[in-house]
Amino acid sequence: KQWAKALEDCNLVLRSGRCDDVAVKALFRRAKAHEGLGDADNAIKDFKRVAEIQPHNRDALKELHNYRSILHRISILGNGDQNMRRKQQGGL
Repeated sequence: KQWAKALEDCNLVLRSGRCDDVAVKALFRRAKAHEGLGDADNAIKDFKRVAEIQPHNRDALKELHNYRSILHRISILGNGDQNMRRKQQGGL
């Protein structure tokens, strides 16, 4: 439940149209919320976007590096419900 609220809060910040460090922080936190909900696909998209905006963002680069491991992706998928796992199993 906390992950859904975090996702909602981050979406609110991102919809505000901010283009600054706050928006980048919201993208990163949204990616972590996606992970908490078991949504690896959207987490990766947000981490990639952070890395595009800030190519030297160590935290985003580290998270993207983690996704090179199938075990990391499986552990993230384990956070989600059955529908989320079924939706994303094609990407394993």
